[in-house]
Amino acid sequence: MESSRRQGRSEQPGSPKIVSYITRWLARRGVTITAMLSVAPLDSPEVDFDAEIASAIDALEGFDVRYETHPMETTIEADDLDELLAAVRAAHEAVDAPRVSTTLKIDHYREDDLAVEEKVDRVEAHLGREAASDR
Repeated sequence: MESSRRQGRSEQPGSPKIVSYITRWLARRGVTITAMLSVAPLDSPEVDFDAEIASAIDALEGFDVRYETHPMETTIEADDLDELLAAVRAAHEAVDAPRVSTTLKIDHYREDDLAVEEKVDRVEAHLGREAASDR
């Protein structure tokens, strides 16, 4: 019986029909990719550090990503890994300095949608308070 079912299948893994189905299924599931990005010029006293970081952040505007900048890094959220990586590359290339340092950390949650805010909410639920001090 198993072999007759397999023989009846006309679509092979990787076929356009199967890939299209998987793409639609993933889109419905809301796969989330969260990243921590830090881009900065190094060893360049003549370079305006803050202006170059602003250029890197501004470069993210050309991509389908959400982001929020913090003092030590920018948190980025995307639905597509290629889009995220293209945004990171643009941010890196936007820094006009002889030497650039880029640090990227990716959390690719492949099975469900998990927004950045929800990650913090889950931790705060365990703390029973906000995950920040009031100092």
